Amino acid sequence: MQKSIIAISTLSALLIANTASASITWPAEQTYEESLGAETWSTSGGCKSGQQISMRRVFFMNKDGSKNYVNKGNGVFVKGSESYGDGFEILSKCYDSTNTGIEEAKISQVVSEVISQKCEKPLETGSINKRRAYTLWSPDRVNSNFKTGFNVMVTSTCQLRETKVFDNPVCATKNPDYPLGAIYGTWTRTIKDGVPSEWALNQFYPNSNNCFKPVTETNNLVCPTGYAGKKVESRTYDLWTTGSKKNDSGYVVTQDTCSKTENKQLVQENCTVVNPAYPLGTTNGLYSRTVTPAGIASDWKLTVLISNACYYMKDTVTSTNEVSCPTGQSGKIIRETHLKLKQYISWSQNDSSYIVETENSCKASGPVTVEVKPGSETVSCDSYYGTQAGTYTGNVTKTGDNITIFDPISGATNTTFQTKSEDTTSCIKEITTTTKEIIEEECPAGFLGKITKYLVKAESSTGTVYPYGTTPILENNSCIAVSVNEELTIENAPHLQDSVLSNLSFTTTSISKNDSIINELNKINTSELEDKTYIMNINADNLSEGAFDKNKITNLVKTFKTKLGQSANVKLSSVPVTLDKYINQDGLTQSRIRLERLSLSGTSVKDGTVTVKYVSLAKATPEHFSFTVKVFE
Repeated sequence: MQKSIIAISTLSALLIANTASASITWPAEQTYEESLGAETWSTSGGCKSGQQISMRRVFFMNKDGSKNYVNKGNGVFVKGSESYGDGFEILSKCYDSTNTGIEEAKISQVVSEVISQKCEKPLETGSINKRRAYTLWSPDRVNSNFKTGFNVMVTSTCQLRETKVFDNPVCATKNPDYPLGAIYGTWTRTIKDGVPSEWALNQFYPNSNNCFKPVTETNNLVCPTGYAGKKVESRTYDLWTTGSKKNDSGYVVTQDTCSKTENKQLVQENCTVVNPAYPLGTTNGLYSRTVTPAGIASDWKLTVLISNACYYMKDTVTSTNEVSCPTGQSGKIIRETHLKLKQYISWSQNDSSYIVETENSCKASGPVTVEVKPGSETVSCDSYYGTQAGTYTGNVTKTGDNITIFDPISGATNTTFQTKSEDTTSCIKEITTTTKEIIEEECPAGFLGKITKYLVKAESSTGTVYPYGTTPILENNSCIAVSVNEELTIENAPHLQDSVLSNLSFTTTSISKNDSIINELNKINTSELEDKTYIMNINADNLSEGAFDKNKITNLVKTFKTKLGQSANVKLSSVPVTLDKYINQDGLTQSRIRLERLSLSGTSVKDGTVTVKYVSLAKATPEHFSFTVKVFE
């Protein structure tokens, strides 16, 4: 017996392949037929030798894979295969088995049919198509004209077409040279199965190409006269395809190296750079720097070295001494005397000295040392050097051990101090007093009064010196014009005024406390004065904070210059030369001056500003300070 199975298309397979075609309807019986399959059998049972018959059995498939046969119970079996059950239909009588192909062509044929319908959504275009291919059995061969072995396929061309007018940023594609911005026009896209396509330009509107590119422009500028270098300005803007420019930033200077070189002779503390082996001290030389048109200057740089006062601190052992051990001990003590020198390139200068104990082998020879405690002692520098009291300031600190010794013979305990090192760095020879040497001079012809100047003397234990210079400093100028008698005619009055104004002199204290000076100056008629220079001397007698009024002094100076114009010359002719006249400037107090042993080391005047330098003598190496005081604007 021969068995063959024709293609089967079940209902479950149909639903899996056709989820998008639920809207297409077929006749109910056809929908049922689409679930049917067929089995065909060829057997020789009951035929002559060399012949066979064909049979068909129709079924539909259950979810569990079992089959329900449509003609179950009809009592028709395949002879010799009764165990398979009944439900068969005889499709042909006995025929020559050599003609199987001809016989099967009479039994069935494959048929294909298609139906179409409109898309479900009203705005969609296209159609939904259903194609059925199945086996159609010859009606004269079967009892029930079922169609079996369906193959169903549903396709859809439905899609939604959208059209919109808007800007779309596609400049980089449409205008590669102008990649930014957008193009305004009609754009179209389709939506199929909920998935949209890309927008495509359908219609381009005139003057709607809003594409642009960023542009940077630069210009090279010329430095101002007298300056060399390079100056560049730049701007940015957006350049549109139409040629218009937008978002112009305006020109901004992006590079400016314009500068000029200045040269000057200066004293600088740059020994570390000039002489690395002599890092301390100063150099005198020609320096240069660059200055921009805006007035910004670089640091001064040495170009030519004129003189060199650079040095380093040199420590030299000047002597080695052996000292006896304290009473009751044997051994020795060796001490070195060190001298600190300021070593310049071609000469040296003593700075200070100190002693170092390098060896101490002292041991008790009789009594026993029971305790050694580190300790220190302090004595005055005068006592240490054996000089008269007041010769030195400062103290010598000795460090060593407090040694306690027990004498078993006497039963006594004695504690002595043994020095190991001595610090003499704070010992400084004392300057005993500072005095003024008054110098008086006569006024010029035609004036009465006196000119007082002074020199400052510093007296020390080593003699008299002039540490603050030998040029006399003007302290007071009381010269006034010679008085005129009552017979002086009115024509001579301007000459009297001219004489008075030619050499005025005031102290900062008198200007600050007396408003009448400026009032009297305002009354003077300067319309007929001689064409010469008129001088106002301002003597700064006390520049302590609160002791002078900068605003009143400035007002007097401005009034004098306003009335006399270019002929006016105001001089700050003298300043205090003792620090007690600068109290509360730079934190100066009487207590600080005394405790830190502060002493004035120099003053300088520029316009209305005084620069004060002073030194602290409290340590072996003097500390230098400076500050400025504005007397008038």
